[in-house]
Amino acid sequence: MCLKHFYSKHTLRFINSIYKLKAVIFAISFWLLSGNSVFAQVVASFSATPTAGCAPLHVTFTDLSTGNPTSWSWNLGNGPVPIIPNPGDIYSSGLWTVTLTVSDGVSTSTIVKTNYINVYNPHTAGFTMSNDTA
Repeated sequence: MCLKHFYSKHTLRFINSIYKLKAVIFAISFWLLSGNSVFAQVVASFSATPTAGCAPLHVTFTDLSTGNPTSWSWNLGNGPVPIIPNPGDIYSSGLWTVTLTVSDGVSTSTIVKTNYINVYNPHTAGFTMSNDTA
């Protein structure tokens, strides 16, 4: 005797849906493994206040990066600083380049602002005094 399996119309639709879902999961997995992400990648950005003035100049940096970074690496022109989002520094005279690298553990982004901080020499008086009354 030969037994045949008979499936209802609803059961066949359910099985077909499972196969379609498996195909979608495979496609998404392949897409993600190809280096794509469903999350926004981080993009480094920052501002500083002030960016010019006389030495010694105290500058405060503000992280404006997008994509939810979780780590920050700053080089304020005079060496690396602690890994914090909004550092500050005191500059002597000169032009200073600032670099920020941010990461979210998956993607990394770096921005370099060349000669971003401009610090002038302090003003000095250009006169002499004399006791001469003549």
